[in-house]
Amino acid sequence: MKRSFSFLLFGLMLLLAASCSTDYAKILKSKDNEYKLSKANQFYESGVKYSQAGDRIKANRNLNHAHELYDELLKTFLKGTPRYEEHFFKFAMASYLLKDYVEAEMTFKAYMDNFPTGSHIEEAYFLRGKSLAKASPRAELDQANTMKAISLLQAYLATFPNGANAKEGAEILRGLQKKLEEKHYLAAKLYFDREQYLAAQVTFNSLIERFPESERGDEYAYKETLSSYLYAKNSYLHLQEARYTKALENVQYFKTGYPNSKYAKEVIDIENKINQEVKALKLQQTQSLVNNI
Repeated sequence: MKRSFSFLLFGLMLLLAASCSTDYAKILKSKDNEYKLSKANQFYESGVKYSQAGDRIKANRNLNHAHELYDELLKTFLKGTPRYEEHFFKFAMASYLLKDYVEAEMTFKAYMDNFPTGSHIEEAYFLRGKSLAKASPRAELDQANTMKAISLLQAYLATFPNGANAKEGAEILRGLQKKLEEKHYLAAKLYFDREQYLAAQVTFNSLIERFPESERGDEYAYKETLSSYLYAKNSYLHLQEARYTKALENVQYFKTGYPNSKYAKEVIDIENKINQEVKALKLQQTQSLVNNI
């Protein structure tokens, strides 16, 4: 009995889906543009409500219908009319709510280009940056979208410092900057793990310069110091002394900048090792001179 009921329910769902598909096909074929616009707006409003309720299947179906109808009507029926701007923005919002963030960013940009003083200009500016932020991949992947999103959100905050979305924009911006920082840290760590100590030293130094307010600044300075020490230690003998001198400069920078760091003891250990190894080098050089007399 339960099985029969399940099949019946499934059959009813298929019939309903087929009916909806047929109804939408009729809307697409209609020559009445006002009717099409009315249905597009209905689909859009329903899509927004379903999206807010978390029903992605119904939200996507309605928003896709709205997006397709707006796309057609904006090119012909609405273009150049007083209703063009409002529906252009809805067209962009449909892409955003469908989570097609790359297209959404381009459509919000087009809105900004077409309506620089439009009623939705601030929101479009913000959502353009937010769209790219949502399209930003994991830290270890290419961060082109992250860089562009950072630039857009910085411009948005400069243009609308007291805007309705300024607080959220600043929060998103901080998150993106942390992701970019993590991207550079992973590169530095990879160099270090591969024992490419000069590249690691340079990249950790770059982290300090690019993210001077980072809460991980002492970690980067410590790892720059450690990298410079290991680079010197693994160099040819005739290059070691000059490179140890550079490593000692990093030690002093760390001690001055981060006196209370949890890495302070490790840095002092590095300093002691450098002094011992420089002393051994000079003793070896003196002995070599004596032997050559």
